[in-house]
Amino acid sequence: MVRVLIADDSSFMRRVLREILTESGYEVVCESPNGLAAAQDYKKVLPDIVLMDYNMPKLKGVDSAKQILKHDPSAQIVMVTSIGSKKKLIEALRIGVKNYITKPFETYTLLKTLGKILGDKAPDIEFEVEEDDDFQVIGSSFGQYLLQKGIISQDQLLHCLEVQNSVNRKIGEIAVEEGLMLPEQVDKILKVQKRINKYFGQLTMQMGILKSRQLQQLLKVQQTHYINLEDIMAREKIILKEKLEAELEQFRSLDQGDQGVYGLQWIKENFENGAVFEVFTEQTLKLLMRLTEFFVLEGDCSFDNEKIRSNGIVVELSFSGDFNWMYILNISNEVAIAIADAMVELEDDISQDVLLEVAGEFVNIVCGNAISKLDNNNIKFDMKPPKIKKVDEEHITLPKGREALIIPILVPEGQVDLVIVGKNIFAQRQKNFEG
Repeated sequence: MVRVLIADDSSFMRRVLREILTESGYEVVCESPNGLAAAQDYKKVLPDIVLMDYNMPKLKGVDSAKQILKHDPSAQIVMVTSIGSKKKLIEALRIGVKNYITKPFETYTLLKTLGKILGDKAPDIEFEVEEDDDFQVIGSSFGQYLLQKGIISQDQLLHCLEVQNSVNRKIGEIAVEEGLMLPEQVDKILKVQKRINKYFGQLTMQMGILKSRQLQQLLKVQQTHYINLEDIMAREKIILKEKLEAELEQFRSLDQGDQGVYGLQWIKENFENGAVFEVFTEQTLKLLMRLTEFFVLEGDCSFDNEKIRSNGIVVELSFSGDFNWMYILNISNEVAIAIADAMVELEDDISQDVLLEVAGEFVNIVCGNAISKLDNNNIKFDMKPPKIKKVDEEHITLPKGREALIIPILVPEGQVDLVIVGKNIFAQRQKNFEG
């Protein structure tokens, strides 16, 4: 069995990696909470491969890797990081790191990367999934598009989704009824699907449970019960048929990446350095969509220069370089639990400390992806480690001389506020925007 050392300062991320690896036939022999411990632990356990986070206290992952490789030049190290800067990743590869994976990663991407390095020593992967270049939208992206344009209300969309859910039958249910699958096989696929954004039917074939002919049979049965969202909207008279067809045509003309995050142009157009803020907002919304399945970008964005409302958990990330500003994620415990549950199956109560780690990991992933997208624009970022705290007070006081743009976002589990804070960074002040 392949022996793995996991090095990550987030106990939650160590848990995510541990569960994926143990379920896939690997043995996790050690978990190190920082880079210094990882370098010391390597000498003690001599693992077959190391999964190393880039940003860790006491010693950065790349420096820990240097120490390990100095001790053992044949060490197999994979960086697992939310840092999007290609230069930093290239630096890691140059010192002898074998490969890297950026968060959020698909299970298959992780296992495929390990398999390439380990060769015949790696456990067999029981399914294959094509990798995606970007996040795919989960849930009703067309409904979300209409919601963000203000064409339908949240209540109207939720009503249509409830109607759709009551009519449409899931393939897994039909497969069990038809005697083609056992309930435990359905549960197994749903567990995999939770981490891999792929259709249920695809996974049944890729995991060798159903043959193509059997899947086609199930799809035919499902089709007799299926009603798409736009038909339900028309039937429920939510939108006039002509208007619905016009919006559907416009929606289909969008790039896939824009179908779930619509209407962010106002950030770029109204703020100095707005292009940067737009990318960070976009990546926040895309990750929320992926992990919580649904969000509402509300229209009543606001400014403040004194205080902002607290939802319970606050993550502050400060940037310096070409300009100084701060990214704040302000979420509730319920939202943090939903994010955690989307990343790993929760079987017990999750502690407050772990929820804080989850919120911090979310911000690290968002900012890593945003920086990666901005990497080619020659914008210099110096990102400090995030400050994560539980806030019991109703409001958070802003530093003197700073002003904040507050973007309220509603997800099924509660309220999320994305806050951009800076000093004289706003070219214009507008009290209301259309999301």
